[in-house]
Amino acid sequence: MYRITWVIFAVILNSHAFAQTPLDAEFTYQGELKLNDGLVNGPYDFRFILNTQADGLGISNGDVIVEDVAVDNGIFTTKIDFANSAAFIGDKVWMQINVRDGNSTGSFEALAPRQQITSTPYAVHAQFVGANAVGEIEIDSTQVQQRVTGTCSAGQFVTQVAEDGSVTCGSDNNGDIQSICIRADGSKGMVVNNICLLEYDNTQSSNWNAAVNICMANKGDLCTASQYYQLSDKNSNDQLFYNNKPLWSNSFSDSDGSVKGFILNSADDPTTTQLYSYGCCQNILPLSNLSNAENINGVLVTYKHTKEDTTWRAASKICSTFSSDLCTKSQYVALNDDGVFNLAVRRATPELSDNDASQFSEVVGTNTSDNGSWSQNWAYACCGSTKPSDLSCPGTLHASGLCTVAIHDTEDANFFTAARACTTLGADICSNSQMQALRNDGLFSGESWTNNGADNDSSRVGGLLSSQPDNPDPDTDLFGYACCL
Repeated sequence: MYRITWVIFAVILNSHAFAQTPLDAEFTYQGELKLNDGLVNGPYDFRFILNTQADGLGISNGDVIVEDVAVDNGIFTTKIDFANSAAFIGDKVWMQINVRDGNSTGSFEALAPRQQITSTPYAVHAQFVGANAVGEIEIDSTQVQQRVTGTCSAGQFVTQVAEDGSVTCGSDNNGDIQSICIRADGSKGMVVNNICLLEYDNTQSSNWNAAVNICMANKGDLCTASQYYQLSDKNSNDQLFYNNKPLWSNSFSDSDGSVKGFILNSADDPTTTQLYSYGCCQNILPLSNLSNAENINGVLVTYKHTKEDTTWRAASKICSTFSSDLCTKSQYVALNDDGVFNLAVRRATPELSDNDASQFSEVVGTNTSDNGSWSQNWAYACCGSTKPSDLSCPGTLHASGLCTVAIHDTEDANFFTAARACTTLGADICSNSQMQALRNDGLFSGESWTNNGADNDSSRVGGLLSSQPDNPDPDTDLFGYACCL
């Protein structure tokens, strides 16, 4: 795919419809569409998604795709009907706009930010990746509230709206992670040390691709090294992953001088054909943790500790108590932009903060070494998932089961650009396993960043291309990227 910068200029026409009773939820949306600052022509497909939050959080209940919209010298007009949506129940509603070339059957590109909708038409510019947006479109929720006769209590969310306006409410049991630990088929997963484990296999019989496919099909991801440590509970005699069998992790399980051997039991620079065991983790914040999380530049931080005084193992355990994981390298970019950490301080990440010939010192701290030890003293932050608790996908749900909010298959972004583009959209750069799923779906062909920095370890890392360098430079190496939930 080519790099694009979409710009929408939009107004809602005949918005008086929202003030009538009964409410007419169909309205006309008119805008100006640009590609790289040039006006476009031809058919384009648009996807409009209603959400209860302005960023990657909240409930996505309205989803309308309008295909082959005629765009003439940038100008287009289309009707949108959210008549059956359950999103019009809260104080505010936002609309996510995604777009793609009408001649393509590929993924939609997400525009940021979402547009708040009221009954008053406003002019608005929403630019994808990187520029400041101004204005908003809002729908007065006091008018929209007429659509439903039922409401949900605190800690619950709407799962269905009946024709008579009554609602069915779902609950996460006041923050119990077990209630939202659900496989794709609707069956319950299991919660071990506050980590949602959807599926596991300790027979040491799966190659890399097979393990990736199984986890994605369950709407999860391969567990991280820090999650495996908590799942295995190495200080206990009843370990889940026993007999020191090697494990596939979402960063491809390179054991980095065997410093992670006590967790993953894997080889340095494994191949995709080796047979390992695996676990599939579901990363979702229950409402109790979500309500206390701090949003830092699009990253949900449930806890941060800025002193180097905690072992990596202890830090991973603390994060699991918040239904979170240690922040990834790409998430630390957002925290660093906010000045959370001193430049030197050593920061713990899920894959144990390999610093790749000190290339990522400006991300994880100048005190961070290559192949760091768990027993060193670390600072850290715990990052929570922005995936909706109802497992809906606010972006594009692919055949593999992976949810993305942006795919940028052009090799023109350094690591910092990629990280900021994804966190701006309330997501993270995809992991190695998620990137492998995209390639399996035929949706990504170029060199790519991953959220652990995309070290290619003797050109043997799953999800990447063999042409990518070992120890990439986050400032000067230019890859593509995708943003995953």
